[in-house]
Amino acid sequence: MKLNNYIYNRKKNVEDSFQEAKNVIEKFANQEYFKNYLLKIEELYGLPTTVTSQYLKKTISGRLNFNEKKKIKKVSLISILPDIIKYIGFIISIYINRNKINKNLQSKYDLIIDHIEDHESLVRFSSLISEYNNKKILVINPTKNKFKYNNIKIIQKKFLYDYIILYKDLIKLIKIFVSSISISIFSSINFLSFTISILNSYYYYNSIFNEYISKNCIIFQHYQTNAIKNYLFKKNGGNNSCVIQKNIHQLGFNSMYYDADIFFTFGNKTAERCLEYGSNLRKIIPVGSFFMEYYYYNTSKDLNLRKYDIVILAGNGFIQKGTYDIYEKQFEDYKIHLKWIRDISIKFPELKIAFKTHSNFNINNTIEYKILKDSMVHIVDKKINSYFLAEKSNLILSFASTMVLELISIDKKTYFLDPGGRNNQFNENSPHWNNLRIKDYEYLINLVNKLVIENSKLDQKLGP
Repeated sequence: MKLNNYIYNRKKNVEDSFQEAKNVIEKFANQEYFKNYLLKIEELYGLPTTVTSQYLKKTISGRLNFNEKKKIKKVSLISILPDIIKYIGFIISIYINRNKINKNLQSKYDLIIDHIEDHESLVRFSSLISEYNNKKILVINPTKNKFKYNNIKIIQKKFLYDYIILYKDLIKLIKIFVSSISISIFSSINFLSFTISILNSYYYYNSIFNEYISKNCIIFQHYQTNAIKNYLFKKNGGNNSCVIQKNIHQLGFNSMYYDADIFFTFGNKTAERCLEYGSNLRKIIPVGSFFMEYYYYNTSKDLNLRKYDIVILAGNGFIQKGTYDIYEKQFEDYKIHLKWIRDISIKFPELKIAFKTHSNFNINNTIEYKILKDSMVHIVDKKINSYFLAEKSNLILSFASTMVLELISIDKKTYFLDPGGRNNQFNENSPHWNNLRIKDYEYLINLVNKLVIENSKLDQKLGP
């Protein structure tokens, strides 16, 4: 099937659907016109075809459309019309806002921390930062937010601003525009959208690494890896481009074709599915959880925190036909898991059950609130530290939280609520992972009886 005709299959098992999507992308990447396009990019910009191929496959996978009967976004030939205007605007913007100060000397650092959008995101690196001289660390902030930390140099590097654009680049921009249009017409696929994405990454990171370089560059969002960035980093004198596994590998718009020299993972096996879906990870080093290190081990505990028998770790909610709705019955499965929680609270009224969302989620008027409002479940303050809340409980449950894995490291009993065993988006199909999945309500009742009710009776016998 051609790329521009492909429609994601919501009715199949999620992993089968993603393997099918990957096969379509790989077949497209093996077409002669695609290879010729990569050669043109290499001729004009010096980017190896293997680099741009990995970058574009990740770009295409990020455009998968999970809505029923919808094709991949921005690949049809007709979508090239607005992109022609966008390309002209792109050239004008990067030229007007170009870096007019040519620096001959490259500032050298030991560590670059990339894509830090706020103060809290930087503070999470405090343990790593303590291993370096602060003056040898550079932080790249791609936003308008301003923040400081320990006298570390933080540069604001917004997209489309301060790119190094020479007059000869204008000739290149015209040449690649003509080639993109030509290949698009021949293939009936919008290559100009790929060109805009490639050039934006190329000029953005080339401008950074021409001016600043380091031995190591690190980013904490594994889904933000960028093959072009990694190539330019090493071309300009860098050694290792590193990425931290932020959360469990979830299938979706940002789940394929990662690229890094070093991937710091939760454990020995948590990178396996990343590799299965086209990632280029040259070295994998298990280090545990980056977030748990900061929010659990490096944060003062609230000794007065209320103890709950069961803690439900929720996230930012679930919206039907939203970003994470990728299989036919997913919204129904999500509602079922909420009903299980409600029913458990009614069946065992003596139990204290907490429902904890992410700190930036407003639960009012949501499906979560509508199902749980008349139950015995306590919707707790979203600002409470989830790690400390879970630590004091006997059983931790979740539809999709990474903390199900993280809390195993402190010997907590944790499980995914997975009605029907269909949620392979978040749950991998492996023996170890299947041990963490509760697929039916009766099994959940048995676990509650075993891990909560019986433990509670034992505690009463033992006394304080």
